[in-house]
Amino acid sequence: LPYAVDEKLGEIAAEQAERGGEEVDAPEVVGALAAMIDRLRPAAQRLAPGLPLDLRVRAVAAAELNAFALPGGRLTVYSGLLAAAERPEQVAGVVAHEISHVLRRHGTQRIAQSLGVVALMQLVFGDASGLVGAGRDLLTVAAINDYSQAQELQADDDAVTMMLGAGLDPRALAELFAIMRDRAGGAEQLLSAVPWLGTHPELDARIAAIERRSTAATVRLAPLAIDWPDIQRALPAEAQPGAER
Repeated sequence: LPYAVDEKLGEIAAEQAERGGEEVDAPEVVGALAAMIDRLRPAAQRLAPGLPLDLRVRAVAAAELNAFALPGGRLTVYSGLLAAAERPEQVAGVVAHEISHVLRRHGTQRIAQSLGVVALMQLVFGDASGLVGAGRDLLTVAAINDYSQAQELQADDDAVTMMLGAGLDPRALAELFAIMRDRAGGAEQLLSAVPWLGTHPELDARIAAIERRSTAATVRLAPLAIDWPDIQRALPAEAQPGAER
């Protein structure tokens, strides 16, 4: 399938998928996320040479510890995840994980398995009626949070590669996984509550794998020049503890 199918899927899903609250437009937050994308983009492109990556990231005001990526490169990070992170590299690790789903076309694969290749090819010729008729639930589940175990592990591995390629500490992704696990009261409870982490209870093994690869790396690291407390002060009230609806 041409990558134009992914881009069209992303447009349709963006209109229908449940994304949380209002978009966070605080300049500090917008600038921080843009800086993460700028650092990760070259490393992402090296993983998918020739793919026309158009990565766009936004934050929405919602207390859930969540993030997702739509086919074609539209990324969303919830303000609750930004509030939980202790340093910007932790969020960058999540962004890298989601970029992997985009460049590996995981969401498009899941939708193709659900609808069939013929339905997706119709998008190339401008007929999206059948896909839109499939409803929001299919798009949300198949394109955002129904990845297989192998796809989640690949996204973890790609995230480490991208972080190292960008000169960022990949252990930060494992750190955020651990923060979220501890807040949720255990890995299994967390995986059932946070769709973007997948549906498989091997989170501790994923953390260990990220740490092993990170420790073995010999790359000169350059932390993001972001005042993280300043970013967190700019977050809306919906991001604060106890604000889940």
